[in-house]
Amino acid sequence: MPSRTALTIGFFDGVHLGHQDLIRHARARAGSKGTVVAVTFTRHPSLLFKRDSSLFVIYPFEKKLSLLKEAGCDRVLALEFNAKLAELSPKAFLLRILEEIPFSYLILGQGACFGKERRGDENEIKALQKELSFVVEYLPRLTQDGVKISSGVIRSLILQKEFEKASALLGRPYC
Repeated sequence: MPSRTALTIGFFDGVHLGHQDLIRHARARAGSKGTVVAVTFTRHPSLLFKRDSSLFVIYPFEKKLSLLKEAGCDRVLALEFNAKLAELSPKAFLLRILEEIPFSYLILGQGACFGKERRGDENEIKALQKELSFVVEYLPRLTQDGVKISSGVIRSLILQKEFEKASALLGRPYC
């Protein structure tokens, strides 16, 4: 049986508990001899659209890469998020990835969207899975003590100097 590849896509800022759950699930789908790949971006997509200079990332890019590997990714494909990439349809985006990384499974978090104008929502991606020969799974959002685990929530906690709470959602001490 050929080895399987499970892929997950996101900015993965902080590689928090929710991201770690996606990677664990991808590992379960790929199996111990398969490959887990995270597709991420060199800069936050909102910087291209909103030109929001106040957005800060939880960890520098290099730290994010090492955290993705620590979390269980065998490979990280880092794409430059630019206007050309932002113009790709969800199908064209997935075809671009498939050229480089033939994957069997796509593991995403609930509400994940990608592609031009964020048209690659759950319905769109599920419609593409048969045509492009992969299985997609959407995992529910994780919460901890009633708090949604997300990079935005963690950024907010950091700005409020709630480092203990941010660390709990990250799954490691924030520094």
